[in-house]
Amino acid sequence: MLKSWFAAVLCTALGLAAQQGTPLVSADQWDERADAIVATFTDDDIIGQMTQIDINQLLTEDSKVDDDKVRAYAKMRVGSYLTSPFNN
Repeated sequence: MLKSWFAAVLCTALGLAAQQGTPLVSADQWDERADAIVATFTDDDIIGQMTQIDINQLLTEDSKVDDDKVRAYAKMRVGSYLTSPFNN
């Protein structure tokens, strides 16, 4: 019951904010923050952020996360991990 009530209040608040034409968060605010972060990137940071590693590379044979591999990829500044629906 509480979740339904909260969802209704949240939807109403978002609807009212949208009608006023003012965004809840300015896109410029996020753009400035992103630009500031990217401006500090080295070439290695950029390459790492563009790299996607298949999630299976991080798993052991019994499908548990291998902490050592996670740390190794973190040191290489890997940007994301990809889960493929085509892997077994």
